[in-house]
Amino acid sequence: MEVAATLDFCSLQQTSVALGYFDGVHRGHMEVISRAVATAREKGLRPAVFTFVADGGRKGERALQGQLLTEAAKERLLAGAGVELVLTPHFASFRQMEPEQFVAEVIHLRLRARAVTCGYDFRFGRGGAGDAAALKRLCAPLGIAVEVVPEFRLAGREVSSTRIRALIAQGEVEEAGRLLGYPFAVEGSVGQGNHLGRTLQFPTVNQRLQEGMVQPRFGVYVSRTRAAGRWWPSVTNVGVKPTVGSEWPVAETNLLGFSGDLYGAEIRVELLHFLRGEQKFASVEALREQIARDVQSARDYFAQNG
Repeated sequence: MEVAATLDFCSLQQTSVALGYFDGVHRGHMEVISRAVATAREKGLRPAVFTFVADGGRKGERALQGQLLTEAAKERLLAGAGVELVLTPHFASFRQMEPEQFVAEVIHLRLRARAVTCGYDFRFGRGGAGDAAALKRLCAPLGIAVEVVPEFRLAGREVSSTRIRALIAQGEVEEAGRLLGYPFAVEGSVGQGNHLGRTLQFPTVNQRLQEGMVQPRFGVYVSRTRAAGRWWPSVTNVGVKPTVGSEWPVAETNLLGFSGDLYGAEIRVELLHFLRGEQKFASVEALREQIARDVQSARDYFAQNG
């Protein structure tokens, strides 16, 4: 998949483009993206996505609430959906464009779009002046077909990134995963810990929670971890480790059955089920006993759920 990060890019092929911020690439977003990909296949076009990096302004407040995906994770999901081209500039590079300029310069000139797909609530242009109806009106003279995808709902409720963030902050990762279409995950490199886990006979890998990403409820989760070329059942503590006085929030994961050194490796930890809130224990021994119970709870979870 080709990724272009600036508006200097110009596609060599005509495209079918999905338009949107797509924070989380949740099931509602996938309705838009899958329609653009299907249209590309029907018309012999290159399937593409126009999205952007939030850096202030109209969408910047979403960044302050925490991103659901790293840019790398978003690109991986888009590639898996059949997208071949992603144009993802910083918001500031086009936030002052009027709707007419955005359609003419970005959609028509840069992306060479012959078809575009957007959600029912898509806004574009300076101050969000353009909506789906304006998009149709501006694209028609250029011969660009526009498809507007209606609101996507599950169990009668809208699927939105805002709702998913709230669920993750409450520790309701199973429901968040249902709306996302995949488990919410903490991704990043393994850093040095204080080796307390090894002392407790439960060695862990430690990831510092990335600034700007949505923060899960502090506590202990059943998880599964992609590391060393395979998936491992695991238990993850998200928080500041109050018993031992850590300050910066980390995800500390015990990979069940793994032995080895992952320092510096990039890993993906999917949070599957919330077990308990973060606790401060009277002693390290009490902590060790609780960790043993958490590990057994995780084994029971995987025995029941595969």
